[in-house]
Amino acid sequence: FAPLYRKGISKEKNNVKLDVAVNNSIRLIKAKKEARDVEIQYCGYPQYDIAMHSGELQTVFLNLLDNSCYWLSKVNGLKKINITATAVKGKIRINVSDTGPGINPEDGEKIFLPGNTSKLHGIGMGLVIVTELLNNHECSIETVIPGDVGGATFIFDLPLV
Repeated sequence: FAPLYRKGISKEKNNVKLDVAVNNSIRLIKAKKEARDVEIQYCGYPQYDIAMHSGELQTVFLNLLDNSCYWLSKVNGLKKINITATAVKGKIRINVSDTGPGINPEDGEKIFLPGNTSKLHGIGMGLVIVTELLNNHECSIETVIPGDVGGATFIFDLPLV
């Protein structure tokens, strides 16, 4: 939560390697029980320098990966998360897709609102935090329904240095 209480953090000059932040996030999430049998694949290029604090960037990825692993633990079969990164109009476009149950079309917009959750013990703040962090950098996040590989797909941009 450090990036949230340090409101000016998004205005500071920061530089983090995207591949380092993604790989650190994957390593951290793989320590969770729900992630043990989940294959997480990252396809991107290490030369992308992102103009965000490393804590902000990892918070975004950890929330999305945690959500994916939670929902993947509820299904049988292939449990996979794909993360891709491509340059688009001066920003980096990130696509996080999983093979979980996906998002109900009627929940597509609601999931970004505070307190809205489908998790049994969730509080509905993870995607709110992600949205706020990205908004602080003039970036946004959206869902693709149905997802690219059958489950949930989130697409968001990150600011380049």
